[in-house]
Amino acid sequence: MRKALLLFLFTSLFSITAMSNAYNIAYKISFPNANTHYVRIDMTVWGLKESELVLKLPVWTPGSYLVREFSKNIDKFEIKNSTGIPVAYNKTAKNTWQVFTTGQKEITISYEVYAYELSVRTSFIDDEQAYLNGANVFLYIENGKDSKSSLTFFPKDEWKQISSPLKALNGNKWAREAASYDELVDSPILIGNQHIVRFTAEHVPHEIALQGPGNYEEAVLVSDLQKIIAVENGMFGTKHPCDHYTFLIHNTEKQGGGLEHLYASSNMIPRWNYGVRDKYLSAISLLAHEYFHLWNVKRIRPVELGPFNYDEENYTRLLWVAEGITSYYDDYFVFKAGISSKDEYLRIVAENLTKLVNSPGDKVQSLAESSFDTWIKYYRPNENANNATISYYTKGAFIATVLNFTILDATDGKKSLDDVMKLLWEQYLKRPEKGYNEEELRMAFEKVSGLKLKDFFDQYIYKPGIIDYQKYFNMVGLELINGNQSKQTAVLGIGTKFSDGKLIITSVEKGSAAENAGLYVNDEIIGMDGYRAGEDWNKFVEPKKEGDRILFTISRYGILKNVDATLQGNKKVDYKIAYMQNPTPKQLKLRDIWLTQQQ
Repeated sequence: MRKALLLFLFTSLFSITAMSNAYNIAYKISFPNANTHYVRIDMTVWGLKESELVLKLPVWTPGSYLVREFSKNIDKFEIKNSTGIPVAYNKTAKNTWQVFTTGQKEITISYEVYAYELSVRTSFIDDEQAYLNGANVFLYIENGKDSKSSLTFFPKDEWKQISSPLKALNGNKWAREAASYDELVDSPILIGNQHIVRFTAEHVPHEIALQGPGNYEEAVLVSDLQKIIAVENGMFGTKHPCDHYTFLIHNTEKQGGGLEHLYASSNMIPRWNYGVRDKYLSAISLLAHEYFHLWNVKRIRPVELGPFNYDEENYTRLLWVAEGITSYYDDYFVFKAGISSKDEYLRIVAENLTKLVNSPGDKVQSLAESSFDTWIKYYRPNENANNATISYYTKGAFIATVLNFTILDATDGKKSLDDVMKLLWEQYLKRPEKGYNEEELRMAFEKVSGLKLKDFFDQYIYKPGIIDYQKYFNMVGLELINGNQSKQTAVLGIGTKFSDGKLIITSVEKGSAAENAGLYVNDEIIGMDGYRAGEDWNKFVEPKKEGDRILFTISRYGILKNVDATLQGNKKVDYKIAYMQNPTPKQLKLRDIWLTQQQ
C-alpha cells in the first residue's frame, strides 16, 4: 500500500512543468519572535547544476478550494550562497521567484512568513503554539516537487511537543522528513504544549493532539474514535491505508471545521461542545468525516484532484462525490458505530434535509455547477448566496442517500452505496496514480445497481431542481412528515442583524414578500406600521396572515423611504422522518438493512 501511495505522490499528470529533477533540500524552521506571529524559514538547496531555479509558493491548499494568495504573508526574502554572498533573483509573479544560480553549488533561501489566521487551512503562531500548514510556508522548486526534504525545527524553549504525520528523522522528534513536496504540503505541524493521546485502532498507531482546554473525556473520545475507525475500515474489507495517523484538534472558543490530509486531519471544535449531546455528536461526526477522506478524496479521487497544480484553480465537477458522499457517511458512521441512537440519527438526517429543501438556491445551481464554481462561490458567500447557490456537501449527501436507497431497492438489499465505494477502492488499488472521471464514476454506480443511471445523473446532478425525496425514503419504509407547527402563518423573507441600536437587513430571500416589495440588503429598518422597529421586529409579522400588509420606514443610503410589503404564506418545511405504518416486507427488509448498527 505504501509503495502504491508513493507512486501516486511521485507521478505527475500535469504537463505545465518541466521534467522533474531531484534536489537536495533542507528546511530550518525557527520562531525567534513568536509573539509577532512570524516563522523564519531557511531553505537550503545543494548539489546544484542549473544556471537558474524557479521557486514557488502555492496559491491554495488541497482540500480547501479557494485561491488564498499565501505569498502575501512573505517578508524579508533573501538568497545567499554557502559563503554568505547574496545571490541575484527576480520576482516574476505573485508567487514566483527566478533565481540566478550560475556557478553556485549551494544556496539558502531565507524568508519570514506572517502567520496569524487560525483556521484548518492557514497557519497560526503565538506565544502558546505554532500551527503550520505546508502550502502557506514552504517554498518549492518548480520542477523539483518530487524531491525529498528534511525539516529541522527550533522551537521556543517552553514548547515541548511536536505533532505531525511527518516521520521523525533518525529518531529526533525535532527533525522530520518528507518524501516529496506533495507529502510535505499534506502534513500539518503543531508545536507547543498540546495534550497528546495515543491509541491503536485497526492495528494502526494513532495520535490525538489536543491544543487548548476543553471539556472532553479522553477515554470516551478514544473509545468512540476506535469504533468509528473500525466501521470505516471494515466497510472496505482490506488493509488500512495508513501505517500511522494523527488527529490535530484545536479546542477553540467558537470556531469549527476540518481539513483532510494523507495521514492526518486538522480539526477545530468549540471547547465546551464535548459536554453537550447534540454538539458532541456534531464534533465526533466531523472527525469521522475527515477520517473517511483517507479513502474518499486522498486516495479515491476525481482525476482533477491530484497530483496538484499549486499555481491555480484545479476545477472538477465531482466535489459532490468527494465531499457530499463523505458528508452522507459521517453521521451514518457515528450511528453505525453505536455512538448515536436510531432516533438521533434520523433527527439529524431530517434537520439536514429541512435546511436543503428550504434553500432557494437549490432551484438555481446544480450540484455539478456547485462543485465547479466552489473556487469563486462556496468559500466566498455574499448576502445573495442562499438564493443562488447550493452546498455540494449538503445536497451531495442527499444525492448519496437517494442513490443508496435506489441501489438497495434495485438489488433487493444485496448491494448498497458501500459496494460502490468498495468498487472505487478496488479500482484505485489497481491504478493509484489515476483518479476517476465522471463517466467512470457513473459506470461504477451502474455496475453495482444494475441500472442505467444517465437520466438520473442528468436530472439531479447536472441540472438544478427539487428531488422527490418522499419517493426515495418510501423505498426503505420511511416517510417524511412536515412537522412545521409554527403559529406564524405569514413571512417576510429577510435576515437581519441588530447592532448599535440599528436594525439592518442582511439578506433578502428570492421570491419573498421582502424582495417583491423592493427591500434591499443593507436597508436600515426604522419603523413598521408607524412604530419603532428593533431587534424584536418579528412581533409585527407574527400576528398577521398571508395577504396582510406592513408599511416599512427605512433608511437607504441615508435617505428615508416608505416601503409597502404584502406578506406571503409560511411555506417553509420542518421535516421529521417517521416509520411507515404498513410497510411491505421489502420496505421493512431494506429499512432494517440501512438502520442496523454494527455489533
